Amino acid sequence: MSLRLALIGAGRIAQDYVLVLEQRKDLELVACVDPDPEARQRAAALATVPTHESIDALLAVEHFDAALIASPPATHADAAVRLLDKGCHVFCEKPLATSVQDARTMLDAAERANRTVMMASKFRFVPDVAEARKIVQSGTLGEIAFYQNSFCSHVDMVDRWNSDPAVAGGGVLIDNGTHSVDLARFLIGPIARVSATFGPRVQPIEVEDSALLLFESERRTVGRIELSWSVDRPSDWFVELHGSLGTLQIGWRGSRYRTTGEWTEFGTGYDKRAAFRAQLEHFADIVSGDREPIIGDEDAMASVRIVDAAYRAAERGTWESVAAPEPVS
Repeated sequence: MSLRLALIGAGRIAQDYVLVLEQRKDLELVACVDPDPEARQRAAALATVPTHESIDALLAVEHFDAALIASPPATHADAAVRLLDKGCHVFCEKPLATSVQDARTMLDAAERANRTVMMASKFRFVPDVAEARKIVQSGTLGEIAFYQNSFCSHVDMVDRWNSDPAVAGGGVLIDNGTHSVDLARFLIGPIARVSATFGPRVQPIEVEDSALLLFESERRTVGRIELSWSVDRPSDWFVELHGSLGTLQIGWRGSRYRTTGEWTEFGTGYDKRAAFRAQLEHFADIVSGDREPIIGDEDAMASVRIVDAAYRAAERGTWESVAAPEPVS
């Protein structure tokens, strides 16, 4: 099945998607939308497709099956709902939304339209991560007591929308942290409660550029997540799991685990383009009905709830529950 895609947003990450789509004959990019003329020019230079300044203009003239939303987070909910209401499937970059309410609105729109909305979560599609999950679930490491994740490197955010809270919904916590919390859930299961604090603001921006998130999973695993745009913390491993029977490390260039004795190495590390390609292929398979989703509505909603709880925790100086509030009777 060939899937015709419209690209919503033509920024940095969209350019990666365009390059991936060029390699797939069954995923056809047919149009691009961005309100910025310069962004549209860049997109047109990468892919020979019509460009439009708005979703209205796109819907008026183009025919497509699904949309890939790569615009800033504050635009996700409105764009997704409008596209879903028109019968389009939606693949949406993370974070799914900047609020729990907006995320719920998106998922409700998908259910109402009987269409798929899938949040991008590239680390679920890294083979090393998938293999690590199998090792954890096999019981090889025993009961997982401690979980560590670090996404820290210096990135200049001064002139990027990521540092505008009205557009991004926050700073490094909602940006890189969305990957972190979904990765943790994928590997060790649901997260019950969180605490968070922000480091000193190094860059002259309006949002946090370093954050520490602590969590407790429903199985009582204790987790530590370090995030920064302003601190370079070199390490071969971006995830470490410590269990009662062994330790596992997931790395940028390969991964390994051991119970006793020598390390057993596996995988080849992280390949961004390969992960992008795999998740788009998976989305196409879900739309065609060929596969069950690796990341579903519950996962996408949980990522928004966890980040929301972490911001509350940072503001209040408390631990916050991730559970959805009980409905009012």
